[in-house]
Amino acid sequence: MPALERESAKLVGERIAGLRNERGLLQHELAKEINVSRELISEWECGDRLPDVNSWIKLATFFEVSCDYICGASTHRVFKGRSFSDKLDINRLNEKGVDMLFEFYHMLLRREEFVKNTDK
Repeated sequence: MPALERESAKLVGERIAGLRNERGLLQHELAKEINVSRELISEWECGDRLPDVNSWIKLATFFEVSCDYICGASTHRVFKGRSFSDKLDINRLNEKGVDMLFEFYHMLLRREEFVKNTDK
């Protein structure tokens, strides 16, 4: 794994472990909640492996945070998981559809006209 990817994986692992610990969950309990193995949770948290797209969405939805927060691109957890996910059935999308959805989301974030001004 390249050094940059290793650093990213380490940060992702720290975020996942932190969120899991905040909820008071053990690795096997989180694994059951998002339908993956306990070993996979351990690999993510140790920074040995990154979640796939579907797991990323499950983690964000379960913890009610943005995918950007989990990957370390943002320090803000602002994601209204329940209200947003109730309106958008991501499970109906195939992998290509999920990728396009995230590309569109990131395109919107790059355009000032679509982003809230939080400067005070």
